[in-house]
Amino acid sequence: MDSTSRMVHLRRKTTTALIAGAGVVGLVIGVAAPVGAKAASRPKPPTSVTAKGNSGGLSLVWHHDNNVTGYLVEQATNSSFTSGLHTYQTRGIQKAFTPSAVAHGVTYFYRVAAKRGSTRSQWSVTAAATDRTRFSVLRVLSYNSRSAKFDGQRAPGGVVAPFSQRRAGQISLLQSSHAAVIGIEEGAFCLQKHVGAPCTRQIDSLADGLPNYQLDDTTRDGAVINRYTADDILYAPSVVTPVGIGGFFAIGPPGSLQRFGAYQTFSVNATGARFLFIVTHTLASGSDQVRGNETSSMLKQGKAYAAAHGVTSVLYAGDFNSYVGEFHVHDYSGTVMRNANVPDSIGEAAKYSKAQYDSINAYYRTPKQGHGSSDHIYATRGIGVRKWGELLHLSHGKFVGTIPSDHNPIYADVELPY
Repeated sequence: MDSTSRMVHLRRKTTTALIAGAGVVGLVIGVAAPVGAKAASRPKPPTSVTAKGNSGGLSLVWHHDNNVTGYLVEQATNSSFTSGLHTYQTRGIQKAFTPSAVAHGVTYFYRVAAKRGSTRSQWSVTAAATDRTRFSVLRVLSYNSRSAKFDGQRAPGGVVAPFSQRRAGQISLLQSSHAAVIGIEEGAFCLQKHVGAPCTRQIDSLADGLPNYQLDDTTRDGAVINRYTADDILYAPSVVTPVGIGGFFAIGPPGSLQRFGAYQTFSVNATGARFLFIVTHTLASGSDQVRGNETSSMLKQGKAYAAAHGVTSVLYAGDFNSYVGEFHVHDYSGTVMRNANVPDSIGEAAKYSKAQYDSINAYYRTPKQGHGSSDHIYATRGIGVRKWGELLHLSHGKFVGTIPSDHNPIYADVELPY
């Protein structure tokens, strides 16, 4: 986020609930029933439920209105739903889902029910598909490092410490994440200039402190070279290998406020599974529509690049400055992704860790909870999500010492088909 005055609030029509399962507590955010609606109002079942299984993985889509808090997806190995039964619960209003408990070569049957609070609809009609892939499990992460140009400025919860003091905390979080690929936003600030050589940027300083990671070269867009897009990718060479040369997309708006999306295709060393990773940071100080337009441009260019290079699995990560239910904000960025059936990993995850915290901590010593995440990892259909979480080093519920950034890192453990 690049505006310390922008506060995160919860829209009055948003429902927040805690779901406990397998010892993990997760945050569920969805749009509640309109004011004045009957509490026991039963939603209609989803329609046009479709399941498909191909080389890109097994996934489902359906049609429904947005007046729900989530969906239940039942999976079975027979059409009467008496064998191999497994129930998933999605979070929010997205209407695409990739199951994470499937096996290669097995045919599965699915039905979907809409939820409004504790009330659910009847089951939809049944759809079936065969899982035709195997998958690699990988952790990916997104982190807004908070540009050093904001050092000393007052944030809503406190003063931004110098990056020289924040760096150790950031390195500790990233090193302990065990992520295979890391997207960093706001890492372009020039910390030290050199005569006859490129300056040392914030991202260079972070990379120097992470011996298990390498900084990917995403500085090229054709003949144009730009080291200051402020979107960067770190990767663990022991886990993944870059395929070809990375680069960046210019996503708008033009001029001094131009935003970008850095990209790189990777191959998983153990299996050869390929995926395209894109990290972006939409404009915080612009309008909701500007963020939506930037997201649309990133999505369009990312899809075109993936198609041209034969990649079916794409992960879109970053600080989108938008989420469902944010006070006085239309989630146009999220709407763009949902309309393209590219779900948010927080809505698909089977487990959660520390997801009750806002991803923007705004330098409050006691991190805020229950509002949502403006940082996202969107995954194309066919990519299952085992877990979604945030990384915070807290003691008795508070940050101790220097707070590394105004954001917490978010991560997703994903299943990449191959």
